[in-house]
Amino acid sequence: MSYILLRERYTFWGLLVSLILAFTITPYFDEDIQSFNIFILASLVLSLMAIGTTRKRFAIGLMLGLPFLLSSIFAFITIDTIVLTSFYILGGIFFSFVIIILLKDIFSNTRVDTNCLLAAVCIYLFFAVVWFMLYGLVDLYIEDSFRIAEKVTMQTHINDLLYFSIVTLTTLGYGDITPLSPQAKSLATVEALIGQIYLTVLIARLVGLHIAESSKSIHL
Repeated sequence: MSYILLRERYTFWGLLVSLILAFTITPYFDEDIQSFNIFILASLVLSLMAIGTTRKRFAIGLMLGLPFLLSSIFAFITIDTIVLTSFYILGGIFFSFVIIILLKDIFSNTRVDTNCLLAAVCIYLFFAVVWFMLYGLVDLYIEDSFRIAEKVTMQTHINDLLYFSIVTLTTLGYGDITPLSPQAKSLATVEALIGQIYLTVLIARLVGLHIAESSKSIHL
């Protein structure tokens, strides 16, 4: 099977599965290996495959992804302020780039297919990842930015911030984790707005494409 055919058939499925597993399975890992999250790393590799439709895209993605990979490895070895800062910044930049490329592909697409739908779902989950990185930076440098019921270790704290990002994006708002600093509140507000606006605009776009396809079929 050629690389192009492999990418077309399985990349977006694999990317979606790896993201879901990163959110759901990570808390069950031993804390010593959670930083070196195999599912996040799988998402990185599959993201490169998803956006790498041209050499330029792949090259830029590789230049952004490799430093993030290295920071993940260092986070596996030791967790300190410099390592976490690098992890958050590099991860935020890389996944933001992936979001931009996939959004461009979706809104330039003239038809709705399986990969288009899968990419749209992946983008939604990537928003949670990017905001998790931003929350991590704020929490790292601004004291008492979040009120969390139980903060046992740094790794469980990181898991809590990822959970908070997902809950905020979906506007569930359980209230067990609360943003306290103005910066944290601002980020949470923007994430909640983006989550709702994205879904609204996306649905309108996909419905519009579906209607256009249906009209063409009728005329043919």
